[in-house]
Amino acid sequence: MPTCDAPDLDHFITQATAFGLSTVVIAWKDEYGQLPQDTNPTDLPDKIVFDQLTHLMILGYHRASSTVLRCALDGGLPERTAVAERLRQHGFMVEQRTRNEVKYRT
Repeated sequence: MPTCDAPDLDHFITQATAFGLSTVVIAWKDEYGQLPQDTNPTDLPDKIVFDQLTHLMILGYHRASSTVLRCALDGGLPERTAVAERLRQHGFMVEQRTRNEVKYRT
């Protein structure tokens, strides 16, 4: 399955529009967790840092080519709200799902 990683929301919107997508998903994570080691190069290699993680993954799927479009962004509720509104302004239906959601929503 081919994957297209967009570097930012503008590129994602351009790609999704080119594929003719109508629905996109904002998969978000807002929780405490382990930060990657390279976030603070002064940390000792054996030091584990936990802090608030706030990430968004914008996803789209083009069925005809089996292509997954995605765009990774950082941000919590304010950024997620702004991204959803911007996608709607470009004509997309937007579904939002948390990382821990276990049932399918339409």
